[in-house]
Amino acid sequence: MLVFLENATLRILQNGTLADSLTGKLATHRLCVLAEDLVIRGISPDALIKGIEVIDYAGLVDLTVKHPLIQSWS
Repeated sequence: MLVFLENATLRILQNGTLADSLTGKLATHRLCVLAEDLVIRGISPDALIKGIEVIDYAGLVDLTVKHPLIQSWS
């Protein structure tokens, strides 16, 4: 499970340098992005790597409850 927040949303675009490696991760990992971070940065969900889930704050809270071990990198 990986959730992209804030400026990390800029790294998950279809034409980004991480597109190939992240697409490969989708086979075995759930990748998500916070909808509000996309809106703030003017990114359309259609511009994202296919398979990355767009979640809202309620979805983020649900994930943090289900997955108590959280790692954060800035």
